[in-house]
Amino acid sequence: MFTIYRASNSEAAHKIYPSCLSRLGLGYPLWHPEPHDTGSPQIGDVGYARDGAFVRLFNINTSFEHYRVTTWSPQFDVREELPSKLFYSDKRHSPIGPGRFPSRGVEEIEVRGDLAGGAAGSSVALSASYGCREVHGALLVLKSHASAESLYDNRDLEAYMIREHENWHAYAQGDVGHRVEPGEIVLVCGWVKAPADWATAAFSNSSSTRGMSIGGQIAQFFGLSLSGLRRRSYSGPPMERCGTKYPDTADTNDPKNQCIFVKRYKIKKRAGLVRVILAGAGYDDPRIGGDDDKKGPDLRALAPATSERANELLFESQQRPFDPLDVLLEYILEVSKAQVALARDEDLEEMFGGEVCPIDLPTYLRKRQPPVVVEGVVGRVSINELLARERNKLHRRRITAPDLVRWPNITARGAANISSGSVDLLRGHKRDEPTLSSTPFLQVGSGAGKLRAPNSFALSPDGSLLAVSWESPRITLWRTSDGLRLNVLADLEHRHEVNVIAFSSDGKCLASGTFGRTVVLWDAVHAASLACLRGHNTMIVRLAFSPRGRHLASGSMDGMVFVWDLSTGRPSYRYVASDGSGVRQLVFNYSGSLLAAVFRSKVILFNIDTHISERAEIPFDATREDATVAFSPDGSHIAVASRVSAGVYATDNAQRKIEIGGKNDGAAFATYSADGKTIASISSGCAMMQDAVTGGIILKLPISGAASTLALSSDGKFLVTPFAQRDVMVWDARTGDRMALLQNVSELPITDLRFLPDSRRILFAGDTGPIGTVNIADISRVR
Repeated sequence: MFTIYRASNSEAAHKIYPSCLSRLGLGYPLWHPEPHDTGSPQIGDVGYARDGAFVRLFNINTSFEHYRVTTWSPQFDVREELPSKLFYSDKRHSPIGPGRFPSRGVEEIEVRGDLAGGAAGSSVALSASYGCREVHGALLVLKSHASAESLYDNRDLEAYMIREHENWHAYAQGDVGHRVEPGEIVLVCGWVKAPADWATAAFSNSSSTRGMSIGGQIAQFFGLSLSGLRRRSYSGPPMERCGTKYPDTADTNDPKNQCIFVKRYKIKKRAGLVRVILAGAGYDDPRIGGDDDKKGPDLRALAPATSERANELLFESQQRPFDPLDVLLEYILEVSKAQVALARDEDLEEMFGGEVCPIDLPTYLRKRQPPVVVEGVVGRVSINELLARERNKLHRRRITAPDLVRWPNITARGAANISSGSVDLLRGHKRDEPTLSSTPFLQVGSGAGKLRAPNSFALSPDGSLLAVSWESPRITLWRTSDGLRLNVLADLEHRHEVNVIAFSSDGKCLASGTFGRTVVLWDAVHAASLACLRGHNTMIVRLAFSPRGRHLASGSMDGMVFVWDLSTGRPSYRYVASDGSGVRQLVFNYSGSLLAAVFRSKVILFNIDTHISERAEIPFDATREDATVAFSPDGSHIAVASRVSAGVYATDNAQRKIEIGGKNDGAAFATYSADGKTIASISSGCAMMQDAVTGGIILKLPISGAASTLALSSDGKFLVTPFAQRDVMVWDARTGDRMALLQNVSELPITDLRFLPDSRRILFAGDTGPIGTVNIADISRVR
């Protein structure tokens, strides 16, 4: 079976670091991002990773003289001049950063105590302190955006690599004299580079408590005492680096020449005995794609390994840092008849849709069994077939025994419709590119099957449940993963039409506001009404549960706001707007300590934590459009937007800090990013990204002038906006590049867009059109 690398406690940082951070799906992490003596990695390089740096042997793209490597003697003779079209690349200027990129178990902590034994001098880039609760961990910190470039898929280039790979290894080992194995020789097909304002850290815990800390004033340390934590100890080489020094021979002209991730093509040839050992673990019903008789790259005889050589290969794989590509290559050889396995770092990125690579990748592959296609003697994972298989799962939705235990009323009757929308990937030239011409999505309709707009709908906090009500007292509950109907909430005692719905923080309870001036609490699982809250004089128009589940806020058409104590079912506080305008919005901050109530001409902030009281009033004009508000993640600021005026205000004194949108134009919608550093808004026919502190414009994207909503994924990668009112445009939120256009997902203008917590699915709805969900992860997996 596959080898799972586990570094020993005495491992060097250059092994721990790539073993932990390679799971991010951004490529192979380099502990030494600075240009090697051989230069900074370039597209078309042939080389290998050694002690945390990338060693360039030569470059097969002879079109660029400055790519040439002159370090070695003799220099490699690239005998076959390759056409320039093989090196067409996808250039995205700011794919990641600035920010922190930790491995599993690494977290930012507050350190108080005495540091002992530390060396003098340190990196100022690590301005915070970090702890690791795993045996090993790694951290990358970027203070500015990084740039990326990667080759498009090309069969001719892959065939060339397989033909020449033995010659490349022979040159490295024979002509240059490097001690390097064939599997270590790779072809660079992409990179991520940044300026020298990065910092890296590796963690290795020898104690059973698995904890240590590293901070901005520590370069090397042998022991430390942390307040609130047990004593940790570490002894070894420096485990922290920062980008401040360059080798004397390195090219320092390019401000972004620090290669933090390198993306590679890698191959593995079958060794006879190793094949038998690996296959012994056994996969259930392995999926082998392709036809072995198809014409493929012409490979010469591949001699099977002897038993002694097989043991050497297994031992060597255990000594190298964990590399997901090695695991994927072994999987390809195990489940197919291929003589050569080919894979690249981007295969893993596309396989996981931008998610972090599983900790136990071999088990993941065993269970998911991604399809392998074999052309001639070469096998590789088929991302197209993997996507098609996952899309087909939506059509084969099944009710399992665990489903019946959790949801006794689950049924396929009345399930959401499965429709298909076309996808335009909005790319330039790309040969042999994966195709994604359509994508399925769910549309929910009324009991009569009509796809029309509901009175109200709500998503559970975890995004797994969708509650919808049409012009009736009933609420229908669906599962967003497959559209199966879970429950219908109805009670003869509550016959008034439902006007608004809200989920509790745990998703187990629902609240509905009716035209009958009552708030009804429901058990979402057992479809039973729990309580009826009375006190409003007109119909309920807004509801919001506090994140801690202690309070429920309700607002009505006459400007009355109640804050209910859910433990007693009684109101803890009541507020009545002096102008009698209806409540436009009710929003709790993330901690539940503040509540914002939006009226026509003001926003009232209430303290909720202890004694409920009015905290501040923010005046503004929303006479033309409904206003939207959004709290910053830490609750210190609130973004208030209307087409008349929009700005960010301090929540403690209601002072205006910055302006949102264009000058004097206001904004139709505004929301914070998950890290609170940026604000996304719609203003003057543009989607804008602004710095949340200075108000400076980061991105300005042209969209439909009638658009009144947008959504920003919690991981900060995607921004979606309506396009031509009925379609959805997917943007790269880091670069402003248009990634894809989802067409025909709505019959009428879209007025509401939301990301589900997984940052991969979006919900769309309109004032007069249907409501549905669509997964946009496939877009990033085929780009």
